[in-house]
Amino acid sequence: PISLRAARTARSNAHAYRFTHMIKIHSSMSSIDIHNIKNALESNGIQCEVLGEFRRSVMGEIPLSEAFVELWILDHTKEKAAREIMAGGLRPASMPWTCPKCGEAIEAEFDLCWNCQSERPVESSGR
Repeated sequence: PISLRAARTARSNAHAYRFTHMIKIHSSMSSIDIHNIKNALESNGIQCEVLGEFRRSVMGEIPLSEAFVELWILDHTKEKAAREIMAGGLRPASMPWTCPKCGEAIEAEFDLCWNCQSERPVESSGR
């Protein structure tokens, strides 16, 4: 059996290795943005970790620049691949559109008109 001291040392060494090889890849005030990027990277085999997600609870007590949510990749050798995925795969899938039935302006991420429940026209989807 492994001694408690040896187990703690091994865990400490693994922890130190992990943090010395991590790279901050993105930061944002929006947790949603960070998690969308995280999902895109992880679906391509790049392990990530979100840090600072709860810093906003102390906004006003810390500088604004320290309140950002950060996305870190765990393997620094995958930075180039991560940046390529972010640059190529995270562009908006469509543009804002106008409902042909009621004329309401609709944001890009919605496929239904909030006013009359009409579906987005196919030519406006951009998907």
